Amino acid sequence: MRVLVTAFEPFGGAPTNVSLLVAEHLTGAVAAAAPGVDLRLAVLPVTDAGGPAALHAAIDRHEPDAVVCLGEAGARLGVDVELIALNLKDYRIADNQGCRCRGEPIDPEGPGVLLARLPVAELVAAGGAALAGAGVPCRVSRDAGLFLCNQVAYEAVLRATPGLGGARFERAQRPRFAGFVHLPLAAEQMEEVVEGARPPVVRGPGTHEAPGRGAAAGAGGGRVGRVVDAPADAAVDGSGAEAMDAATPRASSRVLAACVAAMIARLPGAAAEAHPLSLGLNGA
Repeated sequence: MRVLVTAFEPFGGAPTNVSLLVAEHLTGAVAAAAPGVDLRLAVLPVTDAGGPAALHAAIDRHEPDAVVCLGEAGARLGVDVELIALNLKDYRIADNQGCRCRGEPIDPEGPGVLLARLPVAELVAAGGAALAGAGVPCRVSRDAGLFLCNQVAYEAVLRATPGLGGARFERAQRPRFAGFVHLPLAAEQMEEVVEGARPPVVRGPGTHEAPGRGAAAGAGGGRVGRVVDAPADAAVDGSGAEAMDAATPRASSRVLAACVAAMIARLPGAAAEAHPLSLGLNGA
C-alpha cells in the first residue's frame, strides 16, 4: 500500500510546525511499524491557493492508496483524528500570503460536510496504544477548525469520495482512504512558548471523545462529548491566565511520529467503507 502523508510549513509567525517535525521522523517510524507500506511525503504551503493545489499535485504525482494529512493544533492537548471536514473557509488569521478568507465555501458545488474516509476508531485505538505512558491522549474530533487544516481535509476527502468533485476529479486518481490528524505541540516546541517565540496557547471549547467513552470506544449510538480542548484555530490568550505551559504533558516529535506510524499500520487491512459510521455517529 502506498500512503501519502502531508505536513504544513510553519504559519502565524511561529518558527516551527509540529507536523513538519513529525514528518522528519516518519520514514523510520513507518518502516518499523508497517514495513509493507510505501510512504511518500509532501509539505504543503499555508496559503488558500497553494495548500490545496500542492495536495492534489502530490496525489497526482504519487497516486497513493491513502492520504493522511497532518496539521498543528497548538491549543489542543492530544492527537485528534478528525471525523468531519466542513465546506467553509473562515480564517481567524491571514494565511502566509496575507489572504484571510471569511465565510467562503471551499467548493461551491460540494457537500456542506464530509465524513473522513478513514477507519477512525481503529486509528484512535492504534494511536492511543502508541502514546501509552506519554500522558498525551488520542481522540476523535469533530472540529477541524476553519483554516487551512479543515480546507485541506475537505479537499482530500472530496477527492477520495466516489462521485464527488465533478469535472475536477473526473479523470483523476482517487485514494481509497483520506483524512486528517491534528497534532498538539511537541515537547521541544514548548521552549518556543516559554521563550516567547510563539504566543501561549489556551484551552477552550472543542468537540472530542477519548477512547473508553461513548462513540470513540466503539459503542453503538454513542455521542461525542464536548468541551475538552480548543478548536484547531482557536484564538490564543496573550494574558497567559489559562495558557498551557512547559508543565503540560507533551510528547516529543519522535513519539508523535510513532503514533502516526501506528495509525498508518492499520490502513492496509482496513475496509474503506468501515470508517466513521462504524463509530455509531450517524445522526449524532
